[in-house]
Amino acid sequence: MTLRANPVELTKTEFDILLLLSESPGRVCTLEQIYRNVWKDEYIGAANTVIAHIKNLRNKLGESPRDRGFIGTVWGVCYKFAED
Repeated sequence: MTLRANPVELTKTEFDILLLLSESPGRVCTLEQIYRNVWKDEYIGAANTVIAHIKNLRNKLGESPRDRGFIGTVWGVCYKFAED
């Protein structure tokens, strides 16, 4: 994929997470929803797995913790793709 005309290499999992979030901008997805949709498996304590992939994805997209980038955090719920 490219971002601002620069190539960005994503793993299949990172791409699948980005696709899931971007399909419904503004809709919040829980860790469980992300895990079940991307890994196609039962969510049993896999929070760290999802969080690590989100962190890697944000780094590859050039987002910093202070940035309001593509992937937003909804504290206590999970993640969403930016609406604008």
